[in-house]
Amino acid sequence: MIVLNLNESNLHELEILKTTESNPVTILCEKATHETIDSVINVLKDFGSAVTELTLELTPPSNQPNHDLKEFDFASNCPKLESLRLTRCDVNESVIKHPTIKKLNLKKLGLCTNGIVQIGVDTGSAIEYLELGDLNWCNRKKRIG
Repeated sequence: MIVLNLNESNLHELEILKTTESNPVTILCEKATHETIDSVINVLKDFGSAVTELTLELTPPSNQPNHDLKEFDFASNCPKLESLRLTRCDVNESVIKHPTIKKLNLKKLGLCTNGIVQIGVDTGSAIEYLELGDLNWCNRKKRIG
């Protein structure tokens, strides 16, 4: 297993994703800036197939918005992902509907879905552990106003 503990000064370590497909990769990106998360996501779009664990925690000053990941599909870009921990990132339903995620931790974020999303027994979800904190959930199909 390869573990990458990333920050602004060592993003070059993401290059290893371009040469490894068989070794599971853990990416820990704690206390990250918007730019750091952008760099990680850009690499995952092409080389995320080996990533089994991903942590992205945005910790800018509290007056800055969450990082927008609503257009990033975790299921297609990181198909082997088993553990996902996100803080202060706005995401889509691919985090809930991902077929291999067993451990999901979502804090201080917005979750936008295209309809009803079910989690639990007999739903086809692989999730075994779920932690939600300070979560705003919106349904894109419902319009208010």
